[in-house]
Amino acid sequence: MANLTINEKDFKMKRSLCLSLALLPALAVLAATPAEKAAETAAVRYADSLESGRIVDLYSMMPASYQKDVANVVRTFGATMDADIWKEVQSLAGLLADVAVAKSDLLASMAAESLAAEGTPRPAAEIAPDIAKAAKAFKSLSGKLTLDTLKAGDVKAVLTYPEFSAIGESSKSMNKEAVAGAVVGSKAAEDGSVVVTFKQKDGETEDVPFVAVDGTWVPKEMADGWKEGADEMLKGIKEMKFDAAKKQQFLSMMPMLKSGLESAKMATSKEQLQQSLMMSVFSAAMLMGGPGGAPGSSAGADE
Repeated sequence: MANLTINEKDFKMKRSLCLSLALLPALAVLAATPAEKAAETAAVRYADSLESGRIVDLYSMMPASYQKDVANVVRTFGATMDADIWKEVQSLAGLLADVAVAKSDLLASMAAESLAAEGTPRPAAEIAPDIAKAAKAFKSLSGKLTLDTLKAGDVKAVLTYPEFSAIGESSKSMNKEAVAGAVVGSKAAEDGSVVVTFKQKDGETEDVPFVAVDGTWVPKEMADGWKEGADEMLKGIKEMKFDAAKKQQFLSMMPMLKSGLESAKMATSKEQLQQSLMMSVFSAAMLMGGPGGAPGSSAGADE
């Protein structure tokens, strides 16, 4: 038995090599630092949630301070928005959804051209059903989001609405900037972040830095601009005041916008659809006083 043949020795060497290679991923996991493990776990959850379109899961994975910021923005918006204007906005949103459903084929064709130009082609025939599904959910959702609901600030409860799931599932394939793919590794950086490597379905890899915020790992890109973005949004909402004149001006442009959307529903080509949408927006802008602001405002005036 001690006198092994060359073939037997070769076989045992190859078997040992194969076993060693098979154990490498496990050894890499064992060698990972706690920070790398935590970042990878968070990255896997982010990727899974994005892949499935579960918006509420993405919100739940945010640091507690981020969730508080979002709830504060939603509550402030609900408390600041004029009820009559919000009612018109909801009506306009429903009409816009009707256009998307009626012209999902034209919108899908436009989206397919854009995706092809960016190197991520997808047939228009596959996109159209997603557009119609998302539009129907959007119309239903717009009717549910009352100001009282927004003022309550229970963002997680709102995100559990089935309409958000439908929108997330329908739009996930269009979100090319999102973290996605399988996590294949990570490496701690000198600045305290952890660079997680994702492998896309096409075989390409992408490195995405993650950082810890209040003990929760999030994409660094999100963390870098979070505070400034939240503060700016809150400031803009608080400045969203409508006196009697501005309110009447806003309400008076609604029929023009709705008329443009009704025309868009009759479009038979991409060019007609784009023209109808642009004309309604242009007409409303002119009614509001054009690029310089509303009539009588000081926007755009010489100082």
